[in-house]
Amino acid sequence: MGFENSLADHIDYLFYLKSSLPVGSHWGVIHRGMSDFALLVAAAAMGASTLSVGYEYSFCHHAGQVANTNAELVRRLVEALASIDRSPMTPSEARKHLGLKLSRAIGNS
Repeated sequence: MGFENSLADHIDYLFYLKSSLPVGSHWGVIHRGMSDFALLVAAAAMGASTLSVGYEYSFCHHAGQVANTNAELVRRLVEALASIDRSPMTPSEARKHLGLKLSRAIGNS
């Protein structure tokens, strides 16, 4: 959301898109140009299995506060998710959730 020629980054659109998905769908949100994590946290509360943050989308994490690194954006999102009792999946949990098998070439992370 928020990309040129995409839906505006508004909670009403998020609710509409979520309600259009089949039950049990894996879905997520990329929010370009965000000034805070409100839309990402709302998506998590609605059951999103994937949230994406990084400098390629936005530098801000809270009320326009700029993060110094991608790692800071991730840490701040994890903190925001904790406020709604959500946490990121471990790599093993994510593979199980998505029905993926561990590749020997990748390792055991």
